[in-house]
Amino acid sequence: MSDPPLVLTPGMQVSSEDGPLGRWTAVSWTPDPRLAPHLAALWFAYGRTTYRRDRILPTGCVHLLINVAAPQYQIDPTTGERRGFGGAFLSGAQDRFVDTEAPDDMALFGVVFRLGGAYPFFGAAQNELSGHVLELEEVLGDRAASLRRHLGERVFESGDLYGAFRVLERFLSTRLERGRASHPVTSWLLERLVATGGTVRVDELARATGFSRKHLATVVRREVGPTLKGLARLLRFRCALAAMQMAAGSGSELAWADLAVDCGYYDQSHLIRDFKTFAGCTPDEARRLDAPDANTLIVE
Repeated sequence: MSDPPLVLTPGMQVSSEDGPLGRWTAVSWTPDPRLAPHLAALWFAYGRTTYRRDRILPTGCVHLLINVAAPQYQIDPTTGERRGFGGAFLSGAQDRFVDTEAPDDMALFGVVFRLGGAYPFFGAAQNELSGHVLELEEVLGDRAASLRRHLGERVFESGDLYGAFRVLERFLSTRLERGRASHPVTSWLLERLVATGGTVRVDELARATGFSRKHLATVVRREVGPTLKGLARLLRFRCALAAMQMAAGSGSELAWADLAVDCGYYDQSHLIRDFKTFAGCTPDEARRLDAPDANTLIVE
Protein backbone atom coordinates (compact mmCIF):
# COMPACT_ATOMS: atom_id res chain seq x y z
CA MET A 1 0.00 0.00 0.00
CA SER A 2 1.38 3.40 -0.93
CA ASP A 3 0.97 6.36 1.39
CA PRO A 4 -2.46 7.98 1.01
CA PRO A 5 -2.34 11.39 -0.77
CA LEU A 6 -3.25 13.33 2.35
CA VAL A 7 -3.91 17.04 2.43
CA LEU A 8 -2.75 18.40 5.80
CA THR A 9 -4.35 21.55 7.18
CA PRO A 10 -3.65 23.97 10.06
CA GLY A 11 -4.71 22.51 13.38
CA MET A 12 -3.19 19.13 12.61
CA GLN A 13 -0.06 18.17 14.54
CA VAL A 14 2.20 15.93 12.45
CA SER A 15 5.07 13.70 13.61
CA SER A 16 7.06 11.28 11.47
CA GLU A 17 9.47 8.39 11.96
CA ASP A 18 11.89 7.14 9.33
CA GLY A 19 14.52 4.94 10.93
CA PRO A 20 15.30 1.49 12.30
CA LEU A 21 11.80 1.04 13.79
CA GLY A 22 10.01 1.78 10.55
CA ARG A 23 8.57 4.57 8.47
CA TRP A 24 5.30 6.13 9.53
CA THR A 25 3.46 9.41 10.03
CA ALA A 26 1.09 10.24 12.86
CA VAL A 27 -1.38 13.12 12.68
CA SER A 28 -3.19 14.33 15.77
CA TRP A 29 -6.32 16.46 15.72
CA THR A 30 -7.63 18.91 18.31
CA PRO A 31 -11.24 17.83 18.88
CA ASP A 32 -14.32 19.97 19.06
CA PRO A 33 -14.51 21.74 22.47
CA ARG A 34 -17.67 19.79 23.33
CA LEU A 35 -15.73 16.54 22.96
CA ALA A 36 -12.43 17.69 24.49
CA PRO A 37 -13.39 17.03 28.16
CA HIS A 38 -13.92 13.36 27.28
CA LEU A 39 -11.04 12.72 24.87
CA ALA A 40 -7.32 12.44 25.55
CA ALA A 41 -6.35 12.10 21.88
CA LEU A 42 -7.76 11.87 18.36
CA TRP A 43 -5.30 10.68 15.71
CA PHE A 44 -4.54 9.00 12.39
CA ALA A 45 -1.37 7.02 11.63
CA TYR A 46 -0.13 5.39 8.46
CA GLY A 47 3.06 3.66 7.35
CA ARG A 48 4.88 0.46 8.21
CA THR A 49 6.94 -0.82 11.13
CA THR A 50 10.06 -2.97 10.87
CA TYR A 51 9.49 -4.82 14.14
CA ARG A 52 7.24 -7.88 14.42
CA ARG A 53 5.37 -7.41 17.68
CA ASP A 54 4.71 -4.62 20.14
CA ARG A 55 3.24 -4.51 23.61
CA ILE A 56 0.61 -1.91 24.49
CA LEU A 57 0.81 -0.99 28.17
CA PRO A 58 -2.39 -0.36 30.13
CA THR A 59 -3.44 3.21 30.94
CA GLY A 60 -6.94 2.66 32.34
CA CYS A 61 -8.35 4.45 29.27
CA VAL A 62 -10.73 3.10 26.65
CA HIS A 63 -9.53 3.13 23.02
CA LEU A 64 -11.57 3.19 19.82
CA LEU A 65 -9.51 2.06 16.80
CA ILE A 66 -10.72 2.15 13.21
CA ASN A 67 -8.55 0.26 10.77
CA VAL A 68 -8.91 1.37 7.13
CA ALA A 69 -6.07 -0.80 5.76
CA ALA A 70 -4.72 -4.34 6.24
CA PRO A 71 -5.71 -6.40 9.31
CA GLN A 72 -3.85 -6.10 12.58
CA TYR A 73 -3.63 -8.82 15.19
CA GLN A 74 -3.94 -9.23 18.94
CA ILE A 75 -1.74 -12.01 20.34
CA ASP A 76 -2.76 -14.20 23.25
CA PRO A 77 0.27 -14.03 25.59
CA THR A 78 -0.34 -17.57 26.85
CA THR A 79 -1.07 -19.51 23.66
CA GLY A 80 0.39 -17.21 21.00
CA GLU A 81 -2.91 -17.40 19.10
CA ARG A 82 -3.47 -14.48 16.69
CA ARG A 83 -6.83 -12.73 16.57
CA GLY A 84 -7.32 -10.55 13.52
CA PHE A 85 -8.98 -7.13 13.52
CA GLY A 86 -9.75 -5.92 10.04
CA GLY A 87 -12.32 -3.29 10.93
CA ALA A 88 -13.16 -1.10 13.90
CA PHE A 89 -12.72 -2.25 17.47
CA LEU A 90 -13.22 -1.00 20.99
CA SER A 91 -10.64 -1.77 23.66
CA GLY A 92 -12.01 -1.49 27.17
CA ALA A 93 -9.82 -0.43 30.09
CA GLN A 94 -7.12 -3.08 30.30
CA ASP A 95 -5.69 -4.53 33.52
CA ARG A 96 -2.58 -5.91 31.79
CA PHE A 97 -0.58 -5.50 28.58
CA VAL A 98 -1.86 -6.32 25.08
CA ASP A 99 0.51 -7.72 22.43
CA THR A 100 -0.23 -6.77 18.82
CA GLU A 101 1.19 -7.35 15.35
CA ALA A 102 0.85 -5.22 12.20
CA PRO A 103 2.63 -7.27 9.52
CA ASP A 104 1.48 -5.05 6.63
CA ASP A 105 1.13 -1.36 5.95
CA MET A 106 -1.15 0.35 8.43
CA ALA A 107 -3.70 3.16 8.17
CA LEU A 108 -5.49 3.58 11.46
CA PHE A 109 -7.70 6.14 13.18
CA GLY A 110 -7.65 6.23 16.96
CA VAL A 111 -9.69 7.81 19.73
CA VAL A 112 -8.29 7.72 23.25
CA PHE A 113 -10.90 8.52 25.87
CA ARG A 114 -9.88 10.09 29.14
CA LEU A 115 -10.30 8.04 32.30
CA GLY A 116 -14.04 7.58 32.59
CA GLY A 117 -14.55 9.46 29.33
CA ALA A 118 -16.04 6.61 27.28
CA TYR A 119 -19.07 6.00 29.48
CA PRO A 120 -21.28 8.80 28.06
CA PHE A 121 -20.62 7.59 24.49
CA PHE A 122 -21.35 3.88 24.79
CA GLY A 123 -23.70 3.64 27.77
CA ALA A 124 -22.75 0.10 28.70
CA ALA A 125 -21.27 -0.40 32.15
CA GLN A 126 -17.54 -0.03 31.62
CA ASN A 127 -16.70 -2.99 33.85
CA GLU A 128 -18.40 -5.15 31.18
CA LEU A 129 -15.83 -3.89 28.65
CA SER A 130 -12.79 -3.98 30.93
CA GLY A 131 -10.12 -6.42 29.83
CA HIS A 132 -11.85 -7.04 26.49
CA VAL A 133 -11.21 -5.98 22.91
CA LEU A 134 -14.48 -6.03 20.95
CA GLU A 135 -15.32 -5.61 17.30
CA LEU A 136 -17.18 -2.30 17.19
CA GLU A 137 -20.01 -4.00 15.29
CA GLU A 138 -20.71 -6.00 18.46
CA VAL A 139 -21.45 -2.68 20.18
CA LEU A 140 -22.93 -0.54 17.39
CA GLY A 141 -24.05 -2.94 14.67
CA ASP A 142 -23.97 -1.76 11.03
CA ARG A 143 -23.05 1.81 12.01
CA ALA A 144 -19.49 0.63 12.71
CA ALA A 145 -19.00 -0.60 9.13
CA SER A 146 -20.51 2.61 7.75
CA LEU A 147 -18.14 4.75 9.82
CA ARG A 148 -15.11 2.76 8.69
CA ARG A 149 -16.19 2.94 5.04
CA HIS A 150 -16.64 6.72 5.13
CA LEU A 151 -13.26 7.27 6.77
CA GLY A 152 -11.51 5.02 4.26
CA GLU A 153 -13.13 6.80 1.32
CA ARG A 154 -12.08 10.22 2.63
CA VAL A 155 -8.47 9.14 3.10
CA PHE A 156 -7.79 7.00 0.05
CA GLU A 157 -10.04 8.55 -2.59
CA SER A 158 -9.52 12.25 -1.95
CA GLY A 159 -6.83 12.54 0.72
CA ASP A 160 -9.29 14.60 2.74
CA LEU A 161 -8.00 13.96 6.24
CA TYR A 162 -9.74 17.10 7.53
CA GLY A 163 -13.05 15.71 6.27
CA ALA A 164 -12.29 12.32 7.80
CA PHE A 165 -11.63 13.83 11.22
CA ARG A 166 -14.87 15.79 10.92
CA VAL A 167 -16.76 12.56 10.10
CA LEU A 168 -15.29 10.97 13.21
CA GLU A 169 -16.15 14.03 15.30
CA ARG A 170 -19.77 13.99 14.10
CA PHE A 171 -20.03 10.32 14.98
CA LEU A 172 -18.71 10.99 18.48
CA SER A 173 -20.85 14.11 18.96
CA THR A 174 -24.00 12.16 18.06
CA ARG A 175 -23.06 9.41 20.51
CA LEU A 176 -22.43 11.99 23.24
CA GLU A 177 -25.74 13.80 22.66
CA ARG A 178 -27.64 10.54 22.97
CA GLY A 179 -25.55 9.13 25.79
CA ARG A 180 -25.74 9.03 29.55
CA ALA A 181 -24.38 11.67 31.88
CA SER A 182 -21.64 10.65 34.29
CA HIS A 183 -22.17 10.77 38.04
CA PRO A 184 -21.03 14.16 39.41
CA VAL A 185 -18.55 12.49 41.76
CA THR A 186 -16.68 10.59 39.03
CA SER A 187 -14.49 13.41 37.71
CA TRP A 188 -13.54 14.49 41.24
CA LEU A 189 -12.60 10.95 42.21
CA LEU A 190 -10.43 10.52 39.13
CA GLU A 191 -8.73 13.88 39.65
CA ARG A 192 -7.83 12.89 43.20
CA LEU A 193 -6.56 9.45 42.16
CA VAL A 194 -4.43 10.87 39.35
CA ALA A 195 -3.11 13.78 41.43
CA THR A 196 -1.91 11.39 44.14
CA GLY A 197 -0.59 8.77 41.74
CA GLY A 198 -3.00 6.22 43.17
CA THR A 199 -1.75 6.58 46.75
CA VAL A 200 -4.87 8.17 48.25
CA ARG A 201 -6.85 5.85 50.54
CA VAL A 202 -10.41 4.87 49.62
CA ASP A 203 -11.58 5.73 53.15
CA GLU A 204 -10.29 9.27 52.64
CA LEU A 205 -12.17 9.57 49.35
CA ALA A 206 -15.36 8.29 50.96
CA ARG A 207 -15.14 10.77 53.84
CA ALA A 208 -14.52 13.68 51.45
CA THR A 209 -17.51 12.83 49.24
CA GLY A 210 -19.94 11.73 51.93
CA PHE A 211 -20.64 8.52 50.01
CA SER A 212 -19.96 5.03 51.25
CA ARG A 213 -17.01 3.00 49.98
CA LYS A 214 -19.49 0.61 48.37
CA HIS A 215 -21.25 3.40 46.47
CA LEU A 216 -17.98 4.87 45.21
CA ALA A 217 -16.82 1.43 44.12
CA THR A 218 -20.06 0.90 42.19
CA VAL A 219 -19.78 4.27 40.41
CA VAL A 220 -16.16 3.69 39.41
CA ARG A 221 -16.81 0.18 38.13
CA ARG A 222 -19.79 1.35 36.09
CA GLU A 223 -18.24 4.50 34.60
CA VAL A 224 -14.49 3.78 34.48
CA GLY A 225 -14.15 0.00 34.49
CA PRO A 226 -11.49 -1.09 36.97
CA THR A 227 -12.10 -1.29 40.69
CA LEU A 228 -10.88 1.63 42.80
CA LYS A 229 -8.08 -0.57 44.12
CA GLY A 230 -7.19 -1.77 40.62
CA LEU A 231 -7.16 1.77 39.25
CA ALA A 232 -4.94 2.99 42.09
CA ARG A 233 -2.55 0.12 41.43
CA LEU A 234 -2.41 0.96 37.73
CA LEU A 235 -1.73 4.63 38.46
CA ARG A 236 1.22 3.67 40.70
CA PHE A 237 2.63 1.60 37.84
CA ARG A 238 2.20 4.54 35.47
CA CYS A 239 4.06 6.76 37.93
CA ALA A 240 6.99 4.32 38.02
CA LEU A 241 6.92 3.86 34.24
CA ALA A 242 7.05 7.62 33.63
CA ALA A 243 10.01 7.98 36.01
CA MET A 244 11.80 5.12 34.25
CA GLN A 245 11.21 6.66 30.83
CA MET A 246 12.39 10.06 32.00
CA ALA A 247 15.59 8.57 33.38
CA ALA A 248 16.15 6.60 30.18
CA GLY A 249 15.69 9.74 28.10
CA SER A 250 18.25 11.64 30.13
CA GLY A 251 20.66 8.71 30.41
CA SER A 252 20.62 8.88 34.21
CA GLU A 253 20.77 5.93 36.60
CA LEU A 254 17.78 4.78 38.61
CA ALA A 255 17.63 3.63 42.20
CA TRP A 256 14.70 1.23 41.93
CA ALA A 257 14.16 1.00 45.68
CA ASP A 258 13.86 4.80 45.98
CA LEU A 259 11.58 4.99 42.95
CA ALA A 260 9.34 2.29 44.43
CA VAL A 261 8.85 4.31 47.61
CA ASP A 262 8.29 7.56 45.67
CA CYS A 263 5.49 5.91 43.67
CA GLY A 264 3.71 4.44 46.67
CA TYR A 265 5.07 0.87 46.68
CA TYR A 266 5.96 -0.99 49.85
CA ASP A 267 9.34 -1.99 48.44
CA GLN A 268 11.20 -2.87 45.25
CA SER A 269 9.73 -6.38 45.13
CA HIS A 270 6.24 -4.88 45.11
CA LEU A 271 7.23 -2.67 42.16
CA ILE A 272 8.67 -5.63 40.24
CA ARG A 273 5.49 -7.67 40.73
CA ASP A 274 3.36 -4.90 39.27
CA PHE A 275 5.70 -4.47 36.30
CA LYS A 276 5.40 -8.18 35.56
CA THR A 277 1.61 -7.87 35.65
CA PHE A 278 1.23 -4.68 33.63
CA ALA A 279 4.26 -4.89 31.32
CA GLY A 280 5.02 -8.61 31.28
CA CYS A 281 8.62 -8.03 32.37
CA THR A 282 10.75 -6.55 35.14
CA PRO A 283 11.57 -2.82 35.22
CA ASP A 284 15.16 -3.54 34.12
CA GLU A 285 13.91 -5.60 31.18
CA ALA A 286 11.39 -2.91 30.22
CA ARG A 287 14.08 -0.24 30.25
CA ARG A 288 16.20 -2.19 27.76
CA LEU A 289 13.37 -2.51 25.22
CA ASP A 290 12.85 -0.02 22.39
CA ALA A 291 9.77 2.14 22.86
CA PRO A 292 8.23 4.03 19.92
CA ASP A 293 6.03 5.95 22.37
CA ALA A 294 5.28 6.22 26.08
CA ASN A 295 2.71 3.41 26.05
CA THR A 296 4.41 0.85 23.81
CA LEU A 297 7.33 -1.58 24.12
CA ILE A 298 8.80 -3.52 21.21
CA VAL A 299 9.07 -7.17 22.21
CA GLU A 300 9.98 -8.84 18.87
